[in-house]
Amino acid sequence: MPRKDSAQEQLDACLNFLCHRVSVLQTLALKSGLSNRAMVVRQLREGKSPQPRFHETPTGGLAGDAWHWLRKAREWAEQVPEGELYQGRLDELELECCLVDTLGQARLIRPLARRRYGSGQEDVPWEGATVRLLHLAERLLREEVGEPEARTIPSMGPGLSLESEIYGRAYEAGLTVEVEVLRGMAAAAVTSNRKVLVGDRDYGRNEAKRLAVHEVFGHCVAGENARSQPLRILELGTAESYSDQEGTALLLEEQAGFLRGYRLRTIAARVWVTDRLHQGATFAETALTLVRDHGIAPEDAAALCERAWRGGGIARDVGYLKGWIRVRNAVQQGEATLDELRTGRVSVQALNALRRLQQQNLANYPRYKTPPFQPPSPERPYLKLVRSS
Repeated sequence: MPRKDSAQEQLDACLNFLCHRVSVLQTLALKSGLSNRAMVVRQLREGKSPQPRFHETPTGGLAGDAWHWLRKAREWAEQVPEGELYQGRLDELELECCLVDTLGQARLIRPLARRRYGSGQEDVPWEGATVRLLHLAERLLREEVGEPEARTIPSMGPGLSLESEIYGRAYEAGLTVEVEVLRGMAAAAVTSNRKVLVGDRDYGRNEAKRLAVHEVFGHCVAGENARSQPLRILELGTAESYSDQEGTALLLEEQAGFLRGYRLRTIAARVWVTDRLHQGATFAETALTLVRDHGIAPEDAAALCERAWRGGGIARDVGYLKGWIRVRNAVQQGEATLDELRTGRVSVQALNALRRLQQQNLANYPRYKTPPFQPPSPERPYLKLVRSS
Protein backbone atom coordinates (compact mmCIF):
# COMPACT_ATOMS: atom_id res chain seq x y z
CA MET A 1 0.00 0.00 0.00
CA PRO A 2 1.51 3.42 -0.93
CA ARG A 3 2.75 5.62 1.87
CA LYS A 4 0.69 8.74 2.58
CA ASP A 5 1.36 11.78 4.73
CA SER A 6 -1.70 12.68 6.79
CA ALA A 7 -3.87 10.38 8.87
CA GLN A 8 -6.76 11.12 6.46
CA GLU A 9 -4.70 10.12 3.43
CA GLN A 10 -3.42 7.01 5.15
CA LEU A 11 -6.92 6.05 6.22
CA ASP A 12 -8.42 6.57 2.76
CA ALA A 13 -5.64 4.58 1.08
CA CYS A 14 -6.07 1.81 3.63
CA LEU A 15 -9.84 1.69 3.15
CA ASN A 16 -9.37 1.44 -0.61
CA PHE A 17 -6.87 -1.40 -0.12
CA LEU A 18 -9.17 -3.35 2.19
CA CYS A 19 -12.22 -2.92 -0.06
CA HIS A 20 -10.19 -4.26 -2.95
CA ARG A 21 -9.11 -7.30 -0.91
CA VAL A 22 -12.73 -8.29 -0.20
CA SER A 23 -14.06 -7.45 -3.68
CA VAL A 24 -14.32 -11.16 -4.51
CA LEU A 25 -17.57 -11.15 -2.49
CA GLN A 26 -19.08 -8.80 -5.06
CA THR A 27 -17.54 -10.39 -8.17
CA LEU A 28 -19.10 -13.76 -7.32
CA ALA A 29 -22.34 -12.26 -8.65
CA LEU A 30 -20.87 -11.70 -12.10
CA LYS A 31 -20.56 -15.32 -13.16
CA SER A 32 -23.17 -18.00 -12.62
CA GLY A 33 -22.16 -20.37 -9.88
CA LEU A 34 -24.32 -23.17 -11.30
CA SER A 35 -22.52 -25.33 -13.83
CA ASN A 36 -25.81 -27.01 -14.85
CA ARG A 37 -28.28 -24.12 -14.65
CA ALA A 38 -30.26 -25.22 -17.73
CA MET A 39 -30.75 -28.69 -16.26
CA VAL A 40 -31.79 -27.25 -12.87
CA VAL A 41 -34.41 -25.05 -14.57
CA ARG A 42 -35.70 -27.97 -16.64
CA GLN A 43 -36.02 -30.18 -13.54
CA LEU A 44 -37.94 -27.44 -11.74
CA ARG A 45 -40.32 -27.08 -14.71
CA GLU A 46 -40.96 -30.81 -14.53
CA GLY A 47 -41.67 -30.64 -10.80
CA LYS A 48 -38.56 -32.66 -9.98
CA SER A 49 -36.07 -32.00 -7.23
CA PRO A 50 -33.12 -30.32 -8.96
CA GLN A 51 -29.58 -31.59 -8.59
CA PRO A 52 -27.42 -28.44 -8.66
CA ARG A 53 -23.72 -28.50 -9.40
CA PHE A 54 -21.66 -25.45 -8.56
CA HIS A 55 -18.50 -24.24 -10.21
CA GLU A 56 -15.52 -24.44 -7.91
CA THR A 57 -15.57 -21.51 -5.49
CA PRO A 58 -12.42 -19.34 -5.50
CA THR A 59 -10.12 -20.40 -2.69
CA GLY A 60 -10.55 -18.20 0.34
CA GLY A 61 -7.74 -16.69 2.32
CA LEU A 62 -6.22 -13.27 2.94
CA ALA A 63 -2.60 -12.39 3.41
CA GLY A 64 -1.77 -11.25 6.94
CA ASP A 65 -1.22 -7.68 5.75
CA ALA A 66 -4.99 -7.21 5.43
CA TRP A 67 -5.42 -7.75 9.15
CA HIS A 68 -2.46 -5.45 9.85
CA TRP A 69 -3.94 -2.61 7.81
CA LEU A 70 -7.34 -3.15 9.39
CA ARG A 71 -5.78 -2.50 12.80
CA LYS A 72 -3.91 0.55 11.50
CA ALA A 73 -7.08 1.93 9.92
CA ARG A 74 -8.84 1.82 13.27
CA GLU A 75 -6.04 3.91 14.77
CA TRP A 76 -6.16 6.48 11.98
CA ALA A 77 -9.96 6.69 12.17
CA GLU A 78 -9.57 8.11 15.69
CA GLN A 79 -7.65 11.07 14.26
CA VAL A 80 -9.99 12.32 11.52
CA PRO A 81 -13.28 14.26 11.48
CA GLU A 82 -16.35 12.01 11.69
CA GLY A 83 -14.10 9.02 12.27
CA GLU A 84 -17.11 6.96 13.37
CA LEU A 85 -18.11 6.77 9.70
CA TYR A 86 -14.93 4.81 9.10
CA GLN A 87 -15.16 2.73 12.28
CA GLY A 88 -18.59 1.41 11.31
CA ARG A 89 -17.40 0.41 7.84
CA LEU A 90 -14.25 -1.16 9.31
CA ASP A 91 -16.44 -3.36 11.51
CA GLU A 92 -18.13 -4.62 8.35
CA LEU A 93 -14.81 -5.07 6.58
CA GLU A 94 -13.53 -7.22 9.44
CA LEU A 95 -16.45 -9.59 8.89
CA GLU A 96 -15.96 -9.47 5.13
CA CYS A 97 -12.30 -10.42 5.57
CA CYS A 98 -13.46 -13.41 7.60
CA LEU A 99 -15.91 -14.31 4.82
CA VAL A 100 -13.13 -14.23 2.23
CA ASP A 101 -11.01 -16.44 4.50
CA THR A 102 -13.79 -19.06 4.63
CA LEU A 103 -15.15 -18.95 1.06
CA GLY A 104 -16.60 -22.27 0.03
CA GLN A 105 -16.72 -23.64 3.58
CA ALA A 106 -20.44 -23.71 4.32
CA ARG A 107 -20.11 -24.63 8.01
CA LEU A 108 -17.88 -21.61 8.67
CA ILE A 109 -19.14 -19.02 6.23
CA ARG A 110 -22.85 -19.14 7.00
CA PRO A 111 -22.67 -17.91 10.63
CA LEU A 112 -20.43 -15.07 9.43
CA ALA A 113 -22.83 -14.22 6.59
CA ARG A 114 -25.70 -14.13 9.07
CA ARG A 115 -23.80 -11.60 11.22
CA ARG A 116 -22.76 -9.46 8.25
CA TYR A 117 -25.91 -9.44 6.11
CA GLY A 118 -28.74 -10.73 8.31
CA SER A 119 -31.03 -13.72 8.04
CA GLY A 120 -34.58 -12.36 7.95
CA GLN A 121 -35.01 -12.62 11.72
CA GLU A 122 -34.47 -8.87 12.21
CA ASP A 123 -37.34 -6.63 13.34
CA VAL A 124 -38.33 -3.79 11.01
CA PRO A 125 -40.97 -1.01 11.14
CA TRP A 126 -43.91 -1.54 8.77
CA GLU A 127 -47.24 0.27 8.61
CA GLY A 128 -46.97 1.67 12.13
CA ALA A 129 -45.92 -1.59 13.75
CA THR A 130 -42.76 -3.61 14.30
CA VAL A 131 -42.65 -6.89 12.41
CA ARG A 132 -40.15 -9.65 11.77
CA LEU A 133 -38.59 -9.17 8.34
CA LEU A 134 -39.20 -12.81 7.44
CA HIS A 135 -42.87 -12.54 8.40
CA LEU A 136 -43.25 -9.46 6.19
CA ALA A 137 -41.57 -11.31 3.33
CA GLU A 138 -43.95 -14.25 3.75
CA ARG A 139 -46.91 -11.87 3.81
CA LEU A 140 -45.78 -10.21 0.57
CA LEU A 141 -45.34 -13.62 -1.05
CA ARG A 142 -48.91 -14.51 -0.07
CA GLU A 143 -50.68 -11.24 -0.77
CA GLU A 144 -48.92 -9.61 -3.73
CA VAL A 145 -50.53 -10.56 -7.03
CA GLY A 146 -48.52 -10.90 -10.21
CA GLU A 147 -47.29 -13.43 -12.73
CA PRO A 148 -43.86 -13.73 -14.34
CA GLU A 149 -43.51 -11.46 -17.35
CA ALA A 150 -42.87 -12.87 -20.83
CA ARG A 151 -39.23 -12.27 -21.70
CA THR A 152 -39.13 -10.94 -25.25
CA ILE A 153 -36.69 -8.00 -25.06
CA PRO A 154 -33.04 -8.69 -25.98
CA SER A 155 -30.14 -7.51 -23.89
CA MET A 156 -28.67 -5.52 -26.79
CA GLY A 157 -29.58 -4.56 -30.32
CA PRO A 158 -31.46 -2.00 -32.39
CA GLY A 159 -34.92 -0.96 -31.26
CA LEU A 160 -36.24 -1.80 -27.81
CA SER A 161 -33.61 -3.59 -25.71
CA LEU A 162 -32.20 -3.41 -22.21
CA GLU A 163 -29.22 -1.58 -23.67
CA SER A 164 -31.40 1.12 -25.25
CA GLU A 165 -33.36 1.57 -22.00
CA ILE A 166 -30.14 2.06 -20.04
CA TYR A 167 -28.75 4.55 -22.54
CA GLY A 168 -32.04 6.42 -22.54
CA ARG A 169 -32.09 6.83 -18.78
CA ALA A 170 -28.40 7.76 -18.76
CA TYR A 171 -29.11 10.52 -21.31
CA GLU A 172 -31.87 11.85 -19.07
CA ALA A 173 -29.49 11.80 -16.11
CA GLY A 174 -26.72 13.60 -17.99
CA LEU A 175 -24.42 10.60 -17.50
CA THR A 176 -22.07 8.73 -19.80
CA VAL A 177 -22.26 4.98 -19.27
CA GLU A 178 -21.15 1.88 -21.12
CA VAL A 179 -23.29 -1.24 -21.43
CA GLU A 180 -21.56 -4.61 -21.71
CA VAL A 181 -23.17 -8.04 -22.06
CA LEU A 182 -21.57 -10.73 -19.93
CA ARG A 183 -22.33 -14.34 -20.76
CA GLY A 184 -23.36 -16.56 -17.86
CA MET A 185 -23.80 -13.69 -15.42
CA ALA A 186 -25.73 -14.63 -12.27
CA ALA A 187 -27.38 -11.21 -11.77
CA ALA A 188 -29.61 -9.52 -14.36
CA ALA A 189 -27.55 -6.33 -14.20
CA VAL A 190 -24.64 -5.00 -12.16
CA THR A 191 -23.18 -1.49 -12.11
CA SER A 192 -19.42 -1.05 -11.81
CA ASN A 193 -18.05 2.48 -12.04
CA ARG A 194 -19.43 3.89 -15.32
CA LYS A 195 -20.24 0.49 -16.79
CA VAL A 196 -23.49 -1.47 -16.53
CA LEU A 197 -22.98 -5.20 -17.01
CA VAL A 198 -26.06 -7.11 -18.16
CA GLY A 199 -26.76 -10.80 -18.53
CA ASP A 200 -26.87 -12.41 -21.97
CA ARG A 201 -30.57 -13.33 -21.99
CA ASP A 202 -33.99 -11.91 -22.89
CA TYR A 203 -35.88 -9.59 -20.54
CA GLY A 204 -39.48 -8.63 -19.95
CA ARG A 205 -40.57 -5.24 -21.28
CA ASN A 206 -41.22 -3.82 -17.80
CA GLU A 207 -38.18 -5.63 -16.44
CA ALA A 208 -35.93 -3.82 -18.92
CA LYS A 209 -37.43 -0.44 -17.98
CA ARG A 210 -37.18 -1.28 -14.28
CA LEU A 211 -33.54 -2.38 -14.49
CA ALA A 212 -32.66 0.86 -16.28
CA VAL A 213 -34.28 2.89 -13.48
CA HIS A 214 -32.58 0.79 -10.79
CA GLU A 215 -29.08 0.77 -12.26
CA VAL A 216 -28.90 4.26 -13.78
CA PHE A 217 -31.10 6.44 -11.56
CA GLY A 218 -29.99 4.50 -8.47
CA HIS A 219 -26.45 3.15 -8.73
CA CYS A 220 -24.94 5.16 -11.60
CA VAL A 221 -26.13 8.50 -10.21
CA ALA A 222 -24.84 7.65 -6.72
CA GLY A 223 -21.56 6.42 -8.18
CA GLU A 224 -21.04 9.57 -10.26
CA ASN A 225 -21.69 11.81 -7.25
CA ALA A 226 -19.41 9.60 -5.15
CA ARG A 227 -16.47 10.06 -7.50
CA SER A 228 -16.49 13.81 -6.79
CA GLN A 229 -16.21 13.34 -3.03
CA PRO A 230 -12.92 14.24 -1.31
CA LEU A 231 -13.27 11.45 1.28
CA ARG A 232 -13.00 7.86 -0.01
CA ILE A 233 -15.47 6.57 2.58
CA LEU A 234 -18.25 8.34 0.64
CA GLU A 235 -17.14 6.63 -2.57
CA LEU A 236 -16.34 3.17 -1.19
CA GLY A 237 -19.37 3.02 1.10
CA THR A 238 -20.31 3.80 4.68
CA ALA A 239 -21.64 1.17 7.08
CA GLU A 240 -25.04 -0.19 5.95
CA SER A 241 -24.59 1.44 2.54
CA TYR A 242 -24.88 -1.92 0.77
CA SER A 243 -28.47 -2.36 1.98
CA ASP A 244 -29.47 1.29 1.78
CA GLN A 245 -28.12 1.86 -1.72
CA GLU A 246 -30.16 -1.12 -2.91
CA GLY A 247 -33.09 0.27 -0.91
CA THR A 248 -32.68 3.64 -2.63
CA ALA A 249 -32.72 2.00 -6.06
CA LEU A 250 -35.81 0.00 -5.07
CA LEU A 251 -37.59 3.13 -3.88
CA LEU A 252 -36.87 4.70 -7.26
CA GLU A 253 -38.40 1.60 -8.84
CA GLU A 254 -41.46 2.03 -6.62
CA GLN A 255 -41.85 5.69 -7.50
CA ALA A 256 -41.57 4.86 -11.19
CA GLY A 257 -44.35 2.27 -10.80
CA PHE A 258 -42.32 -0.92 -11.15
CA LEU A 259 -41.99 -2.25 -7.58
CA ARG A 260 -45.20 -4.22 -7.32
CA GLY A 261 -46.66 -7.63 -8.07
CA TYR A 262 -44.17 -10.24 -9.21
CA ARG A 263 -41.15 -7.97 -8.76
CA LEU A 264 -42.00 -7.28 -5.12
CA ARG A 265 -42.66 -10.98 -4.59
CA THR A 266 -39.17 -11.87 -5.84
CA ILE A 267 -37.61 -9.29 -3.49
CA ALA A 268 -39.55 -10.89 -0.62
CA ALA A 269 -38.47 -14.33 -1.82
CA ARG A 270 -34.82 -13.34 -1.36
CA VAL A 271 -35.46 -13.01 2.37
CA TRP A 272 -37.40 -16.28 2.50
CA VAL A 273 -34.62 -18.13 0.63
CA THR A 274 -31.95 -16.72 2.95
CA ASP A 275 -33.91 -17.85 6.00
CA ARG A 276 -34.28 -21.34 4.52
CA LEU A 277 -30.53 -21.55 3.94
CA HIS A 278 -29.78 -20.56 7.54
CA GLN A 279 -32.41 -23.01 8.78
CA GLY A 280 -30.51 -25.83 7.07
CA ALA A 281 -32.77 -26.44 4.06
CA THR A 282 -31.20 -27.65 0.83
CA PHE A 283 -30.96 -25.78 -2.47
CA ALA A 284 -33.19 -28.38 -4.12
CA GLU A 285 -36.07 -28.31 -1.66
CA THR A 286 -35.97 -24.51 -1.42
CA ALA A 287 -36.06 -23.99 -5.20
CA LEU A 288 -38.82 -26.56 -5.68
CA THR A 289 -40.95 -24.96 -2.94
CA LEU A 290 -40.54 -21.54 -4.57
CA VAL A 291 -41.95 -22.90 -7.81
CA ARG A 292 -44.62 -25.22 -6.41
CA ASP A 293 -45.96 -23.20 -3.46
CA HIS A 294 -45.07 -19.57 -4.23
CA GLY A 295 -45.54 -19.34 -7.98
CA ILE A 296 -41.97 -18.25 -8.75
CA ALA A 297 -40.82 -19.02 -12.29
CA PRO A 298 -38.28 -21.87 -12.48
CA GLU A 299 -35.62 -19.56 -13.97
CA ASP A 300 -36.09 -17.11 -11.12
CA ALA A 301 -36.19 -19.83 -8.44
CA ALA A 302 -32.86 -21.18 -9.68
CA ALA A 303 -31.35 -17.68 -9.67
CA LEU A 304 -32.69 -16.83 -6.19
CA CYS A 305 -31.24 -19.98 -4.68
CA GLU A 306 -27.97 -19.58 -6.54
CA ARG A 307 -27.56 -16.09 -5.11
CA ALA A 308 -27.94 -17.49 -1.57
CA TRP A 309 -25.87 -20.67 -1.89
CA ARG A 310 -22.95 -19.26 -3.90
CA GLY A 311 -19.59 -19.25 -2.18
CA GLY A 312 -20.85 -21.76 0.38
CA GLY A 313 -23.73 -19.56 1.54
CA ILE A 314 -22.88 -15.85 1.40
CA ALA A 315 -26.61 -15.03 1.19
CA ARG A 316 -26.45 -11.21 1.00
CA ASP A 317 -29.93 -10.59 -0.37
CA VAL A 318 -31.80 -9.85 2.87
CA GLY A 319 -30.40 -6.36 2.42
CA TYR A 320 -32.70 -5.49 -0.49
CA LEU A 321 -36.01 -5.67 1.38
CA LYS A 322 -34.47 -4.38 4.61
CA GLY A 323 -32.85 -1.45 2.81
CA TRP A 324 -36.03 -0.57 0.93
CA ILE A 325 -38.04 -0.45 4.17
CA ARG A 326 -35.42 1.66 5.94
CA VAL A 327 -35.00 4.14 3.07
CA ARG A 328 -38.74 4.30 2.42
CA ASN A 329 -39.48 5.12 6.06
CA ALA A 330 -36.72 7.73 6.24
CA VAL A 331 -37.93 9.50 3.09
CA GLN A 332 -41.61 9.37 4.13
CA GLN A 333 -40.78 10.81 7.56
CA GLY A 334 -38.64 13.62 6.13
CA GLU A 335 -35.43 12.25 7.65
CA ALA A 336 -33.74 11.76 4.28
CA THR A 337 -34.12 12.59 0.61
CA LEU A 338 -33.24 10.51 -2.42
CA ASP A 339 -30.78 13.22 -3.44
CA GLU A 340 -28.92 12.95 -0.13
CA LEU A 341 -28.82 9.18 -0.35
CA ARG A 342 -27.14 9.47 -3.74
CA THR A 343 -24.56 12.01 -2.59
CA GLY A 344 -22.29 8.98 -2.60
CA ARG A 345 -22.51 5.40 -1.42
CA VAL A 346 -24.05 6.31 1.90
CA SER A 347 -26.61 4.88 4.29
CA VAL A 348 -29.47 6.49 6.17
CA GLN A 349 -27.51 6.31 9.43
CA ALA A 350 -24.59 8.19 7.83
CA LEU A 351 -26.63 11.24 6.77
CA ASN A 352 -26.16 13.33 9.91
CA ALA A 353 -22.38 12.91 9.68
CA LEU A 354 -22.55 13.66 5.95
CA ARG A 355 -24.40 16.93 6.60
CA ARG A 356 -21.77 17.98 9.14
CA LEU A 357 -19.01 17.20 6.66
CA GLN A 358 -20.77 19.29 4.02
CA GLN A 359 -21.00 22.22 6.44
CA GLN A 360 -17.23 21.92 6.98
CA ASN A 361 -16.58 21.73 3.21
CA LEU A 362 -15.26 18.19 3.67
CA ALA A 363 -17.99 16.66 1.48
CA ASN A 364 -19.61 17.92 -1.71
CA TYR A 365 -23.30 18.31 -2.33
CA PRO A 366 -24.69 16.01 -5.06
CA ARG A 367 -24.23 17.25 -8.59
CA TYR A 368 -26.88 14.94 -10.03
CA LYS A 369 -30.37 15.26 -8.57
CA THR A 370 -33.97 14.15 -9.03
CA PRO A 371 -36.86 16.67 -9.03
CA PRO A 372 -40.01 15.98 -6.93
CA PHE A 373 -41.63 12.77 -8.10
CA GLN A 374 -44.86 12.72 -10.04
CA PRO A 375 -46.79 9.46 -10.56
CA PRO A 376 -45.89 7.79 -13.88
CA SER A 377 -48.26 8.27 -16.79
CA PRO A 378 -48.16 7.53 -20.53
CA GLU A 379 -46.93 11.10 -21.08
CA ARG A 380 -44.41 10.91 -18.23
CA PRO A 381 -43.45 7.28 -17.67
CA TYR A 382 -40.14 7.90 -15.92
CA LEU A 383 -38.59 10.05 -13.28
CA LYS A 384 -36.60 12.78 -14.96
CA LEU A 385 -33.16 13.57 -13.57
CA VAL A 386 -31.66 17.00 -13.89
CA ARG A 387 -28.06 17.98 -13.61
CA SER A 388 -27.44 20.96 -11.35
CA SER A 389 -24.95 23.57 -12.35
